[in-house]
Amino acid sequence: MTGTRNIHPVPYSVEYSEGFIELNGQFDLRVGCGISSELLALWDELLSNFTAGTIRLNSTVDASLPEYCAVWGKNGAKVDEEYSYTIHANCDGIALEAKDLQGIRYAWYTFLQLLQRRGDDRITAHALPYCVILDKPCMEFRGLHICIFPDTTLDTIKKELYMAAFAKLNYVVVESWGGIKLDTFPCWKDKGYTKDELRPIFEKARLMGLELIPLFNSVGHAPASRDAQGKNVILEIEPQWTMYFEPYEYDWCISNPAVPVLLRKIRHELYDLFGESKYFHIGGDEAFFLATCDRCRSFPVKDLVRDYLNNLCAEIESEGRRMMMWSDMYLDPEDWKDHDYVFANSKPERPLKEILPELDKRIIITDWQYGVLHEDHTATHFMEHGFDTILSSFRHPGNAEALARSAKSEKTMGLLLTTWSWAEREFPFLITRSSLLWHEEELSFIQPTIISTSIIRKLCPSDGIHDLSGWVHDHFEVDG
Repeated sequence: MTGTRNIHPVPYSVEYSEGFIELNGQFDLRVGCGISSELLALWDELLSNFTAGTIRLNSTVDASLPEYCAVWGKNGAKVDEEYSYTIHANCDGIALEAKDLQGIRYAWYTFLQLLQRRGDDRITAHALPYCVILDKPCMEFRGLHICIFPDTTLDTIKKELYMAAFAKLNYVVVESWGGIKLDTFPCWKDKGYTKDELRPIFEKARLMGLELIPLFNSVGHAPASRDAQGKNVILEIEPQWTMYFEPYEYDWCISNPAVPVLLRKIRHELYDLFGESKYFHIGGDEAFFLATCDRCRSFPVKDLVRDYLNNLCAEIESEGRRMMMWSDMYLDPEDWKDHDYVFANSKPERPLKEILPELDKRIIITDWQYGVLHEDHTATHFMEHGFDTILSSFRHPGNAEALARSAKSEKTMGLLLTTWSWAEREFPFLITRSSLLWHEEELSFIQPTIISTSIIRKLCPSDGIHDLSGWVHDHFEVDG
């Protein structure tokens, strides 16, 4: 792999040769019939943003071209099925070629990063170096998990999603902590966003290449609020709903037949808002007071939880999706005490690790192991039990590197980067860490904040409004 000229994520193969193509004004592009007018309008917007308004796209559909190709000049187009996309730029012109819609999106994001400014006190042109780029991901699932808290701004949601798409991730798991106003579920009267406010943001994210996966906590974390904050979104508004919960009102009462009915209604409302997806995430982590009410205690806890999860999986499958859930409740800390710190919450009084053999193998385990800095073993454990597994990292760059290596070596479905309440701190690392989900083994970039600043202002222009720029609104609260 030779010089990459600041392309993120780093492509599989980049070869440069002597020479440049100069572009300015109107960029006449012939495209295959698989590229929609909506996507071309997005391409024009991004091209203008990345060239300070000096280049605008003029596209024409050419039925003679392969379905997902784009050509400028005399360059021909030939799809190489081995790669997600290829770019050829030489004296004959420019050809962006892909085998599918996602690939041509990625080709465009790489093309934008190849453009180099020309001029002194003003831009006179942009130059594209002669090159051959061959690129393909090495993971099926390249994901980001974000939270919509009551104080999360719409601008932050946009930037998280659009940067994830530009970083060539293909999935974003979106979890609402009292941040989305649903018809089927209470939300703060003075906080949160309506579906109409979120829908256009989600639609653009999908156009950019993301599949949005709704996460609704269906086991623990039922209050839709962090326990450290002393709030319960639901019961502050609907006190009668306490019947849905265990005595401490933190976990759903899974023996109550009204709970699956309510959760089904919520899922369908989320499906409508988030759009098509192959998956639905039920959360399921840190269910510390699960099955503690009198009704739940009348059943063997392992049988109760097993049947609840298997029934939930079957319902979600009947709705056309696969169920995802977090891993910690099915790992016993005693079994992993000789490894890097493992998040494990199966306890003797609630030995849920013992139900793994009996759980529906259509469930996908998202294995959050934020303490792993070397080789991971828990994913192998779940895979040996027959589960498709996705590793999940947080904060520490060494954690992301270790889990990315493990995801590749163990051939898991992929990696899910999480941000939780650290979104502003984690955001600038997204664009560089995305290379771990392609072919890089370690993070070699310095000052990812500078790289991210350069990209995000083009993806989401602020029009000179301070609070719409960057990702931190308070200059003095970056590291606190």
